[in-house]
Amino acid sequence: MDDNLTAREVLAELVVSFGWRASLCASGPEAIAELERATAAGQPYDIVLMDWKMPGMDGLETSRRIREDGLVKAPVIIVVSAFGRERMGAASGDAGAPDLGLSGALVKPVTASSLLDAVIDAFGRGAEGEASETPPLHACAPVPAGLLRPPQLRPLFGQRLLLVEDNSISQEVAREILERAGARVTLAGNGREAVARVEEANPPFDLVLMDVQMPEMDGFEATRRLRARPAGQGLPIIAMTASALPSDRQRCLDGGMDDHIAKPIDVEQLFSVVTRWLGQPSATPGMPLLPKAVPSHARGALPAELPGIDVKDALHRLDGDVGLFRKFVTDFARTYDGAADGIASALAAGDLPRAKALGHELKSLAGNIGARTLSAAADAVQVAAFRGDGAAAAAQLPVLRAELEAVLDSAARLAAARLAVAPGHAPGLPPGGGGPAMDIATLEPMLERFARLLRDSNFAAAEEFAVLAPPLADWIDPAAMKALSSAVDGLDFTKAQGILRRITQDLGLSLPAD
Repeated sequence: MDDNLTAREVLAELVVSFGWRASLCASGPEAIAELERATAAGQPYDIVLMDWKMPGMDGLETSRRIREDGLVKAPVIIVVSAFGRERMGAASGDAGAPDLGLSGALVKPVTASSLLDAVIDAFGRGAEGEASETPPLHACAPVPAGLLRPPQLRPLFGQRLLLVEDNSISQEVAREILERAGARVTLAGNGREAVARVEEANPPFDLVLMDVQMPEMDGFEATRRLRARPAGQGLPIIAMTASALPSDRQRCLDGGMDDHIAKPIDVEQLFSVVTRWLGQPSATPGMPLLPKAVPSHARGALPAELPGIDVKDALHRLDGDVGLFRKFVTDFARTYDGAADGIASALAAGDLPRAKALGHELKSLAGNIGARTLSAAADAVQVAAFRGDGAAAAAQLPVLRAELEAVLDSAARLAAARLAVAPGHAPGLPPGGGGPAMDIATLEPMLERFARLLRDSNFAAAEEFAVLAPPLADWIDPAAMKALSSAVDGLDFTKAQGILRRITQDLGLSLPAD
């Protein structure tokens, strides 16, 4: 239920993408009438996603009336708002207060993973806050072509995994893959954090994915400590490392880990190993391993040539997801444009351990995006540095530099293609075409209205952004979208103004004068 048509349809698309059926209502009275009708027909709803701020009867009042309505079989109610949980709690006493009967809260813009987490948590507590023996999460109908698979066909649906990884990009790659396969992922940045997370977990984790090389405490020491504690006994721990030699795998097994996954991650191998240790079948042969994200028109055809990148290899690792490929290439280029200089400096200073660590990291991350030659050169650097042969490591630098430059050039081509108008498409449409999308002419007044609200420090800017975010995401870089979203969520409207001004300049638009 949401009074804004766009917000309603965006949230419904996420709901349907899980294989669930959805009905849309624009007001409190309309929602109550639909709930009464469904209950009378013997087909009551399982969940209500309730917008908070609406004219007339708001979401909190609607929720209260639903709980008091004897004609409605009480469903789980999750309140949705552009404001944080703290502000919702302040307005209602407590967002999960028994008098309102709410089972959770979601902050706009809602993502697939946050929606899934909220629903699982709500059913875990039961509609009235009590434990539920069998969470009734199921696909209510066959999934229409082009949508995500039902939960039970997602390889890791509902599994609680701890991902231990110190590198932010590797962490994001793995988390994205795991969450879109249905897993509930908790992060740890080093071994010490991992031990604490396992001991604190309630309910416990089903499996741990453990990077081997990490600062502060590596994966071997973390595994040793976990195995000495009750919480770590019997817990599957899978090593992840860019060193894939048989001796490295054996060292992981000897160190108390149960299995080994090579980096860069191959989705097929990842799911094969993880599902085996979870004691459940993997995906059906021939079925995509990763559910596809909601399509973005900016994820159209890739440039004809991407030097330094084996696109086929990258898409194989990412199960054909072009959107993920674009995102990871962009992240890689932004973070590792100085990687060759870093390795050269370490070698010049005679710091072979540092050169080895940088080569190890670069090998894995380059492999994730299909930069196979760059990955191989980085691997050669780490092997030579490990053997104490600085000259051999330095000999790889020319190849490494050349391949890195090629990959950076390809990242620039991807960024340009995102904003360029594809041949044969009307000006003002995102590249790739393939269906109706909000053009710049329609988007511009929305951006101007949002800018005015930010300038006035009006809290309605958060609600406006919830509507603006989906079409805007088709046009701008994911990093810019993430920065703008973080500023709005934190109610830092001054920072959001600056980010928005840069975005509109990139789009060739101008904001209203202050």
